[in-house]
Amino acid sequence: CALPICFEATRWSIVVAAGAADSQRAHRALEHLCSAYWYPLYAFVRRQGRSPHDAQDLTQEFFARLLARNFLGDADPAKGRFRSFLLGAMKHFLSDEWDRARAQKNVEDTLVKYPDIACLVGLWSYNGPAILNAVRGAGKLGAVKIVCFDENDETLAGVAAGEIYGTVVQQPYEFGKQAIMKMAKHLAGDKEALAGGKQIISTVSLKKDNVEEFSARIKQLLGK
Repeated sequence: CALPICFEATRWSIVVAAGAADSQRAHRALEHLCSAYWYPLYAFVRRQGRSPHDAQDLTQEFFARLLARNFLGDADPAKGRFRSFLLGAMKHFLSDEWDRARAQKNVEDTLVKYPDIACLVGLWSYNGPAILNAVRGAGKLGAVKIVCFDENDETLAGVAAGEIYGTVVQQPYEFGKQAIMKMAKHLAGDKEALAGGKQIISTVSLKKDNVEEFSARIKQLLGK
């Protein structure tokens, strides 16, 4: 029978504390939230047809990413119930995991069908780790070059290790910076600030020799 999905009433003071800066109070709040919401989210994953073992692993990984990336800082009582926030985040997580598993299977099939293939290119963020895992599993690291797009953490680690040839990343922070600068000039009376239409922000090509510098810069921008 289907497992019941019962969420306890949300105490927003605990959620706010959990999403705050690192402190003993934040750690206690995180422990409470993980304890209170682990089983309801596990039950939700089981209802999606996952086995008990897979559901446990997925729920654990979901909380690990939730905490590592401080997604709780985005929770806002003005936007709805906390359980809705968690369920929405879990649905997005499961979709990503499905896409990633399917991508890896596609690569594994390709490596079997085309044993002499020399290069694989991933166009989406989750493609890099999926290709790397498949190539590594087939024992073809070095024999098959991997080229990716985006700055997935696993992709950057693969580039730093020399397992991924390179990845091309965009500069979203520069997008925001240039947009604000142009708008500020426009509001200050410079009517030419928005002339010329769109502005192109160049992409960045990352390889083993410059990926650590890029990662350090992103951490600095994020205040890590």
